[in-house]
Amino acid sequence: MSLNLEQNFRALFGVDALPALDELFFDEYQQAEDPRSKLFQMLSTDRELVQTQEVDSLGVFSATSEGEIAPSDSFNQGYSKNFSLIKYAKKIGISDEMMEDDRWGLISKMARSLGRSSKETEILLAMNVFNNGFGSEKSADGKAIFASDHPSQVGNQSNILSVAADLSYSSAAEMEKIFREMKDSRGKRLLIKPKVVLVSESERHNALEIFQSPYKAGTANNNINALGADGGLTVISSPYLTDADAFFMLSDASDHGLKIFDRRGLSTKTHEDVAAGVLYYVASFRQVVGCDKWRGLAASAGA
Repeated sequence: MSLNLEQNFRALFGVDALPALDELFFDEYQQAEDPRSKLFQMLSTDRELVQTQEVDSLGVFSATSEGEIAPSDSFNQGYSKNFSLIKYAKKIGISDEMMEDDRWGLISKMARSLGRSSKETEILLAMNVFNNGFGSEKSADGKAIFASDHPSQVGNQSNILSVAADLSYSSAAEMEKIFREMKDSRGKRLLIKPKVVLVSESERHNALEIFQSPYKAGTANNNINALGADGGLTVISSPYLTDADAFFMLSDASDHGLKIFDRRGLSTKTHEDVAAGVLYYVASFRQVVGCDKWRGLAASAGA
């Protein structure tokens, strides 16, 4: 913020204050690291309710004789899920007295704090999908995102470790195996690979050693690190994971069902209560975060 603008801020009281406050707000908003685009499909919508629909895959090809008509197959509808958009908002009030007394420092801190709060809210909403992914956060089949009994045409399927464990080389290898054995609803192997591992801040260094070291972590031998053989997984850590021991593996975003739908991105406005002598600066967005497809995701809640 320029000195000239700071010195003349009192003259901007009213709607003209919006650009000055926005400069502070969005400068702070953009400072925080945002991992969501690496974890979720970032989508937009023009409706207040979004419904996604799964479609079962086709079966494998059949051998046919010369001149024989190829056998037909059909798609069947799978599970559907509704996403209802939610508005999130917060405002700050700047009084006549704050302007008259030239309390620019306080006004600046308020606008910046609102910007940080906006980013924190967006990230927290995303991380709560993982925090609640073993219980209240459901995929389209009605089961928790991370569960051992996802129904399919070929029996129940699992995307959690057979025995919950903390992050280690062996537990990570078992989770990678879940990906290699993952099947669609008709029993065909999906052949998708994990790309990202999400851990708490306390497990960041451990995860980097396990997934990105060229040699197997925790040994004195120069064994090749099989988990890092294809370049390693991208490690993302977050302070917003409530269970320090839980860890998650994700495929490329196009192969799983973690979604963020934006109806309206973050925007700001001002309105003035003339009688009270207060200018309100309001920030809001409309969004929904959730998951409709569990395949391409795996996790452990920790030991």
